[in-house]
Amino acid sequence: MRIEIEKSPMVRALSLLQSVTEKKSIPYLSHVLLKAENKKITVSATDLDIFMEITLDADVSSEGSITAPARKLLEVVKEFPEDLLELSTEGRERLVISTDKAVFNLPSLDPEDFPSMIVPQEAEYMPVNRDAMLKVFQKTSYAIPPTENPIGGPGLYWVRVGENLHRFVACDIHRLAAVELTDEELGVGHIKTDVFIPKKGVIELAKFLEENERVEIFVTEQALYAKSETMSFSTRLLEETFSVYETIIPSKRADSVLIPMEALRQVLKRMAIFTDQTWRHVKFSLQNGELEVTAGSPEIGIGREIINVEYSGEPVTMAFNLRYVLDAIGVIRSDHVRFEWTDDLIGGLFLDPDDSSYVSFIMPLVLD
Repeated sequence: MRIEIEKSPMVRALSLLQSVTEKKSIPYLSHVLLKAENKKITVSATDLDIFMEITLDADVSSEGSITAPARKLLEVVKEFPEDLLELSTEGRERLVISTDKAVFNLPSLDPEDFPSMIVPQEAEYMPVNRDAMLKVFQKTSYAIPPTENPIGGPGLYWVRVGENLHRFVACDIHRLAAVELTDEELGVGHIKTDVFIPKKGVIELAKFLEENERVEIFVTEQALYAKSETMSFSTRLLEETFSVYETIIPSKRADSVLIPMEALRQVLKRMAIFTDQTWRHVKFSLQNGELEVTAGSPEIGIGREIINVEYSGEPVTMAFNLRYVLDAIGVIRSDHVRFEWTDDLIGGLFLDPDDSSYVSFIMPLVLD
Protein backbone atom coordinates (compact mmCIF):
# COMPACT_ATOMS: atom_id res chain seq x y z
CA MET A 1 0.00 0.00 0.00
CA ARG A 2 1.21 3.50 -0.81
CA ILE A 3 -0.86 6.67 -0.64
CA GLU A 4 -0.61 10.41 -0.18
CA ILE A 5 -3.25 12.21 1.88
CA GLU A 6 -3.72 15.61 3.47
CA LYS A 7 -2.91 15.75 7.16
CA SER A 8 -6.00 17.64 8.41
CA PRO A 9 -8.77 15.16 7.38
CA MET A 10 -6.64 12.26 8.59
CA VAL A 11 -6.27 13.87 12.01
CA ARG A 12 -10.01 14.45 12.14
CA ALA A 13 -10.85 10.86 11.21
CA LEU A 14 -8.41 9.33 13.68
CA SER A 15 -9.66 11.64 16.44
CA LEU A 16 -13.26 10.51 15.88
CA LEU A 17 -12.25 6.86 16.06
CA GLN A 18 -10.25 7.05 19.28
CA SER A 19 -13.20 6.52 21.61
CA VAL A 20 -14.38 3.51 19.60
CA THR A 21 -11.14 1.63 20.12
CA GLU A 22 -10.55 -0.26 23.36
CA LYS A 23 -7.47 -1.23 25.35
CA LYS A 24 -8.53 -4.83 25.86
CA SER A 25 -6.81 -8.18 25.76
CA ILE A 26 -7.57 -8.42 22.03
CA PRO A 27 -4.82 -6.38 20.30
CA TYR A 28 -6.94 -5.63 17.21
CA LEU A 29 -9.36 -3.57 19.30
CA SER A 30 -6.68 -0.96 20.00
CA HIS A 31 -5.83 -0.69 16.28
CA VAL A 32 -7.42 1.00 13.30
CA LEU A 33 -7.65 -0.63 9.89
CA LEU A 34 -6.46 1.36 6.88
CA LYS A 35 -7.68 0.17 3.48
CA ALA A 36 -6.68 1.98 0.28
CA GLU A 37 -8.52 1.43 -2.99
CA ASN A 38 -10.29 3.38 -5.77
CA LYS A 39 -8.65 6.73 -4.89
CA LYS A 40 -9.96 6.45 -1.33
CA ILE A 41 -8.71 5.32 2.05
CA THR A 42 -11.13 3.85 4.59
CA VAL A 43 -10.17 4.06 8.26
CA SER A 44 -12.06 1.66 10.56
CA ALA A 45 -12.23 0.99 14.31
CA THR A 46 -14.26 -1.30 16.56
CA ASP A 47 -14.65 -2.53 20.12
CA LEU A 48 -16.82 -5.42 18.82
CA ASP A 49 -19.98 -3.65 20.03
CA ILE A 50 -19.50 -0.52 17.93
CA PHE A 51 -18.05 -0.23 14.42
CA MET A 52 -17.19 3.01 12.67
CA GLU A 53 -15.67 3.56 9.23
CA ILE A 54 -14.59 6.85 7.66
CA THR A 55 -13.70 7.20 3.96
CA LEU A 56 -11.31 9.94 2.82
CA ASP A 57 -10.02 11.08 -0.56
CA ALA A 58 -6.43 10.06 -1.20
CA ASP A 59 -3.88 9.75 -3.97
CA VAL A 60 -3.53 5.97 -4.13
CA SER A 61 -0.50 4.74 -6.05
CA SER A 62 -0.68 1.21 -4.63
CA GLU A 63 -3.77 -0.38 -3.11
CA GLY A 64 -3.70 -2.48 0.04
CA SER A 65 -4.56 -2.59 3.73
CA ILE A 66 -2.79 -2.52 7.08
CA THR A 67 -3.53 -1.91 10.75
CA ALA A 68 -1.82 0.43 13.21
CA PRO A 69 -2.18 1.34 16.90
CA ALA A 70 -4.92 3.98 16.95
CA ARG A 71 -3.48 6.24 19.63
CA LYS A 72 0.11 6.19 18.37
CA LEU A 73 -0.96 6.78 14.78
CA LEU A 74 -2.99 9.83 15.81
CA GLU A 75 -0.06 11.20 17.80
CA VAL A 76 2.33 10.75 14.87
CA VAL A 77 -0.04 12.29 12.32
CA LYS A 78 -0.87 15.22 14.61
CA GLU A 79 2.78 16.11 15.07
CA PHE A 80 3.80 15.35 11.49
CA PRO A 81 5.94 18.24 10.17
CA GLU A 82 4.26 18.46 6.74
CA ASP A 83 0.67 19.03 5.56
CA LEU A 84 0.88 16.08 3.17
CA LEU A 85 1.32 12.54 4.51
CA GLU A 86 2.82 9.61 2.66
CA LEU A 87 1.64 6.28 4.06
CA SER A 88 3.18 3.04 2.90
CA THR A 89 3.68 -0.51 4.12
CA GLU A 90 6.63 -2.77 4.73
CA GLY A 91 4.94 -6.08 4.05
CA ARG A 92 2.17 -6.53 6.58
CA GLU A 93 4.37 -5.83 9.56
CA ARG A 94 4.93 -2.05 9.55
CA LEU A 95 3.08 1.12 8.58
CA VAL A 96 5.45 3.84 7.43
CA ILE A 97 4.57 7.55 7.64
CA SER A 98 7.18 9.58 5.83
CA THR A 99 8.33 12.77 4.17
CA ASP A 100 11.63 13.75 2.55
CA LYS A 101 13.22 14.54 5.91
CA ALA A 102 11.34 12.31 8.37
CA VAL A 103 10.30 8.68 8.64
CA PHE A 104 8.09 7.10 11.31
CA ASN A 105 6.96 3.49 11.44
CA LEU A 106 4.42 1.65 13.56
CA PRO A 107 3.80 -2.07 14.14
CA SER A 108 0.89 -3.73 12.35
CA LEU A 109 -1.30 -6.79 12.74
CA ASP A 110 -2.60 -8.94 9.91
CA PRO A 111 -5.40 -6.84 8.32
CA GLU A 112 -7.19 -10.00 7.19
CA ASP A 113 -8.05 -10.77 10.82
CA PHE A 114 -9.40 -7.31 11.65
CA PRO A 115 -13.12 -7.54 12.64
CA SER A 116 -15.47 -6.18 9.97
CA MET A 117 -18.90 -4.59 10.12
CA ILE A 118 -21.45 -7.01 8.68
CA VAL A 119 -24.64 -5.37 7.42
CA PRO A 120 -27.60 -7.71 6.69
CA GLN A 121 -28.26 -8.18 2.98
CA GLU A 122 -31.91 -7.21 3.46
CA ALA A 123 -30.96 -3.84 4.99
CA GLU A 124 -33.47 -1.13 4.11
CA TYR A 125 -32.01 2.18 5.21
CA MET A 126 -34.35 5.08 6.01
CA PRO A 127 -33.45 8.79 6.02
CA VAL A 128 -33.54 10.34 9.49
CA ASN A 129 -33.74 13.96 10.61
CA ARG A 130 -30.25 14.45 11.98
CA ASP A 131 -31.09 17.54 14.03
CA ALA A 132 -34.08 15.80 15.62
CA MET A 133 -31.97 12.82 16.65
CA LEU A 134 -29.31 15.09 18.10
CA LYS A 135 -32.02 16.88 20.07
CA VAL A 136 -33.13 13.52 21.49
CA PHE A 137 -29.61 12.62 22.60
CA GLN A 138 -28.96 16.06 24.05
CA LYS A 139 -32.11 16.01 26.16
CA THR A 140 -31.90 12.43 27.43
CA SER A 141 -28.29 11.26 27.59
CA TYR A 142 -27.64 12.80 31.02
CA ALA A 143 -30.14 10.35 32.57
CA ILE A 144 -28.63 7.20 31.03
CA PRO A 145 -27.15 5.11 33.88
CA PRO A 146 -23.53 3.92 33.58
CA THR A 147 -24.48 0.36 34.53
CA GLU A 148 -27.55 -1.86 34.61
CA ASN A 149 -30.06 -1.11 37.37
CA PRO A 150 -33.22 -2.81 38.71
CA ILE A 151 -35.42 -0.75 36.36
CA GLY A 152 -33.58 -1.17 33.09
CA GLY A 153 -30.30 -1.34 31.21
CA PRO A 154 -27.67 1.36 30.71
CA GLY A 155 -29.07 2.80 27.54
CA LEU A 156 -31.66 4.89 25.71
CA TYR A 157 -34.99 3.18 25.05
CA TRP A 158 -36.65 4.00 21.70
CA VAL A 159 -40.20 2.76 21.37
CA ARG A 160 -43.00 3.47 18.94
CA VAL A 161 -46.19 4.73 20.59
CA GLY A 162 -49.42 4.62 18.61
CA GLU A 163 -49.37 5.09 14.86
CA ASN A 164 -46.98 8.00 14.36
CA LEU A 165 -45.15 8.77 17.62
CA HIS A 166 -41.64 7.84 18.76
CA ARG A 167 -40.71 7.99 22.45
CA PHE A 168 -37.11 8.04 23.73
CA VAL A 169 -36.58 7.34 27.44
CA ALA A 170 -33.54 7.23 29.75
CA CYS A 171 -33.77 6.40 33.47
CA ASP A 172 -31.19 5.78 36.20
CA ILE A 173 -33.66 5.00 39.06
CA HIS A 174 -33.37 8.49 40.58
CA ARG A 175 -34.43 10.42 37.47
CA LEU A 176 -35.98 10.01 34.06
CA ALA A 177 -35.72 12.01 30.84
CA ALA A 178 -37.97 11.50 27.84
CA VAL A 179 -38.55 13.05 24.43
CA GLU A 180 -41.43 12.37 22.04
CA LEU A 181 -41.27 13.04 18.29
CA THR A 182 -43.72 12.37 15.48
CA ASP A 183 -42.83 10.46 12.32
CA GLU A 184 -42.67 13.78 10.49
CA GLU A 185 -40.36 15.40 13.06
CA LEU A 186 -37.99 12.43 13.19
CA GLY A 187 -38.15 11.68 9.50
CA VAL A 188 -38.45 7.96 10.21
CA GLY A 189 -41.62 5.95 9.90
CA HIS A 190 -42.10 2.39 11.00
CA ILE A 191 -39.39 0.66 13.02
CA LYS A 192 -39.74 -3.09 13.29
CA THR A 193 -38.76 -3.42 16.93
CA ASP A 194 -38.27 -1.47 20.13
CA VAL A 195 -34.69 -0.23 20.29
CA PHE A 196 -32.46 -0.08 23.38
CA ILE A 197 -29.26 1.77 22.45
CA PRO A 198 -26.38 1.32 24.94
CA LYS A 199 -24.86 4.44 26.46
CA LYS A 200 -21.62 4.28 24.48
CA GLY A 201 -23.65 3.67 21.33
CA VAL A 202 -25.60 6.88 22.00
CA ILE A 203 -22.38 8.85 22.52
CA GLU A 204 -20.73 7.56 19.35
CA LEU A 205 -23.88 7.85 17.24
CA ALA A 206 -24.21 11.48 18.33
CA LYS A 207 -20.65 12.11 17.10
CA PHE A 208 -21.54 10.41 13.82
CA LEU A 209 -24.61 12.63 13.41
CA GLU A 210 -22.65 15.79 14.17
CA GLU A 211 -20.25 14.96 11.34
CA ASN A 212 -22.92 14.31 8.70
CA GLU A 213 -25.89 16.35 7.49
CA ARG A 214 -27.58 13.53 5.57
CA VAL A 215 -27.90 10.26 7.45
CA GLU A 216 -29.80 7.03 6.90
CA ILE A 217 -30.45 4.33 9.51
CA PHE A 218 -31.47 0.70 9.59
CA VAL A 219 -32.59 -1.20 12.70
CA THR A 220 -32.72 -4.91 13.52
CA GLU A 221 -33.36 -6.67 16.81
CA GLN A 222 -29.62 -6.92 17.39
CA ALA A 223 -28.12 -3.72 15.99
CA LEU A 224 -28.64 -0.19 14.74
CA TYR A 225 -26.82 0.82 11.55
CA ALA A 226 -26.22 4.32 10.18
CA LYS A 227 -24.52 5.58 7.05
CA SER A 228 -23.72 8.77 5.19
CA GLU A 229 -21.81 9.49 2.01
CA THR A 230 -18.44 9.09 3.74
CA MET A 231 -19.10 7.24 7.01
CA SER A 232 -20.65 4.00 8.27
CA PHE A 233 -21.62 3.10 11.83
CA SER A 234 -23.20 0.29 13.79
CA THR A 235 -23.88 -0.39 17.45
CA ARG A 236 -25.05 -3.55 19.13
CA LEU A 237 -28.36 -3.10 20.97
CA LEU A 238 -29.24 -4.12 24.51
CA GLU A 239 -31.57 -7.09 24.85
CA GLU A 240 -33.58 -5.67 27.77
CA THR A 241 -37.01 -4.06 27.51
CA PHE A 242 -38.08 -1.02 29.49
CA SER A 243 -41.87 -0.87 29.51
CA VAL A 244 -41.85 -0.10 33.27
CA TYR A 245 -41.00 3.53 32.47
CA GLU A 246 -44.71 4.18 31.86
CA THR A 247 -45.38 3.76 35.59
CA ILE A 248 -42.69 6.25 36.59
CA ILE A 249 -43.95 9.46 34.96
CA PRO A 250 -46.88 10.67 37.10
CA SER A 251 -50.06 11.35 35.17
CA LYS A 252 -51.66 13.45 37.94
CA ARG A 253 -49.91 16.61 39.04
CA ALA A 254 -50.99 18.83 41.88
CA ASP A 255 -49.81 22.19 40.63
CA SER A 256 -47.09 23.99 38.73
CA VAL A 257 -45.09 27.19 38.66
CA LEU A 258 -43.04 29.00 36.03
CA ILE A 259 -39.53 29.86 37.23
CA PRO A 260 -37.27 32.35 35.41
CA MET A 261 -34.58 30.16 33.85
CA GLU A 262 -31.53 32.37 34.21
CA ALA A 263 -32.38 33.31 37.78
CA LEU A 264 -32.78 29.65 38.74
CA ARG A 265 -29.57 28.63 36.98
CA GLN A 266 -27.52 31.30 38.72
CA VAL A 267 -29.04 30.54 42.12
CA LEU A 268 -28.30 26.83 41.73
CA LYS A 269 -24.69 27.57 40.79
CA ARG A 270 -24.29 29.53 44.00
CA MET A 271 -26.06 26.84 46.02
CA ALA A 272 -23.60 24.28 44.63
CA ILE A 273 -20.94 25.96 46.76
CA PHE A 274 -22.76 24.56 49.80
CA THR A 275 -22.89 20.93 48.65
CA ASP A 276 -20.43 18.06 49.01
CA GLN A 277 -20.46 14.26 48.77
CA THR A 278 -22.74 14.04 51.83
CA TRP A 279 -24.92 17.11 51.35
CA ARG A 280 -25.85 16.99 47.68
CA HIS A 281 -29.37 18.32 47.89
CA VAL A 282 -31.06 21.62 47.25
CA LYS A 283 -34.40 22.40 48.87
CA PHE A 284 -37.27 24.14 47.07
CA SER A 285 -39.91 25.84 49.24
CA LEU A 286 -42.86 27.50 47.51
CA GLN A 287 -45.34 29.86 49.12
CA ASN A 288 -46.82 33.35 48.72
CA GLY A 289 -45.24 34.16 45.37
CA GLU A 290 -41.74 33.12 46.40
CA LEU A 291 -39.49 30.16 45.67
CA GLU A 292 -36.95 29.80 48.45
CA VAL A 293 -33.89 27.79 47.42
CA THR A 294 -31.71 26.44 50.24
CA ALA A 295 -28.60 24.24 50.36
CA GLY A 296 -25.88 23.26 52.82
CA SER A 297 -25.39 22.27 56.45
CA PRO A 298 -23.93 23.87 59.59
CA GLU A 299 -20.66 22.03 58.91
CA ILE A 300 -20.06 23.44 55.41
CA GLY A 301 -22.23 26.55 55.51
CA ILE A 302 -25.76 27.34 54.35
CA GLY A 303 -26.96 29.26 51.32
CA ARG A 304 -30.45 30.68 50.90
CA GLU A 305 -31.95 32.77 48.09
CA ILE A 306 -35.44 33.76 47.01
CA ILE A 307 -36.78 33.90 43.45
CA ASN A 308 -40.05 35.75 42.85
CA VAL A 309 -42.65 33.61 41.07
CA GLU A 310 -46.39 33.68 40.44
CA TYR A 311 -47.67 31.15 42.96
CA SER A 312 -50.55 31.37 45.43
CA GLY A 313 -51.22 27.70 46.16
CA GLU A 314 -50.55 25.58 49.21
CA PRO A 315 -47.01 25.73 50.65
CA VAL A 316 -44.80 23.02 49.15
CA THR A 317 -41.30 21.87 50.11
CA MET A 318 -39.24 19.31 48.19
CA ALA A 319 -35.53 18.48 48.03
CA PHE A 320 -33.59 17.22 45.00
CA ASN A 321 -30.06 16.30 44.07
CA LEU A 322 -28.72 19.66 42.91
CA ARG A 323 -26.72 18.24 40.01
CA TYR A 324 -29.81 16.41 38.73
CA VAL A 325 -31.74 19.67 38.61
CA LEU A 326 -28.92 21.42 36.75
CA ASP A 327 -28.84 18.54 34.24
CA ALA A 328 -32.60 18.68 33.72
CA ILE A 329 -32.80 22.42 33.12
CA GLY A 330 -29.48 22.59 31.27
CA VAL A 331 -31.09 21.32 28.05
CA ILE A 332 -34.05 23.73 28.20
CA ARG A 333 -33.71 26.73 25.87
CA SER A 334 -36.76 28.69 27.05
CA ASP A 335 -36.70 31.78 29.26
CA HIS A 336 -38.59 29.84 31.94
CA VAL A 337 -38.76 26.31 33.30
CA ARG A 338 -42.08 24.81 34.37
CA PHE A 339 -41.79 23.02 37.72
CA GLU A 340 -44.60 20.57 38.48
CA TRP A 341 -45.12 18.11 41.31
CA THR A 342 -47.44 15.32 42.37
CA ASP A 343 -50.10 15.32 45.08
CA ASP A 344 -48.11 12.95 47.27
CA LEU A 345 -44.79 14.67 46.50
CA ILE A 346 -43.25 11.53 45.00
CA GLY A 347 -41.33 13.59 42.50
CA GLY A 348 -40.89 16.80 40.58
CA LEU A 349 -41.04 17.49 36.87
CA PHE A 350 -38.90 20.07 35.10
CA LEU A 351 -40.47 20.94 31.77
CA ASP A 352 -39.84 23.24 28.83
CA PRO A 353 -42.90 25.50 28.39
CA ASP A 354 -41.95 26.00 24.72
CA ASP A 355 -41.28 22.32 23.95
CA SER A 356 -43.91 19.87 25.17
CA SER A 357 -41.94 16.93 23.75
CA TYR A 358 -39.46 17.01 26.67
CA VAL A 359 -40.11 15.61 30.15
CA SER A 360 -37.65 15.38 33.03
CA PHE A 361 -38.75 13.68 36.25
CA ILE A 362 -36.61 13.64 39.41
CA MET A 363 -37.23 11.64 42.57
CA PRO A 364 -37.13 13.78 45.73
CA LEU A 365 -34.67 13.29 48.57
CA VAL A 366 -36.01 12.49 52.02
CA LEU A 367 -34.52 14.83 54.61
CA ASP A 368 -34.36 14.18 58.33
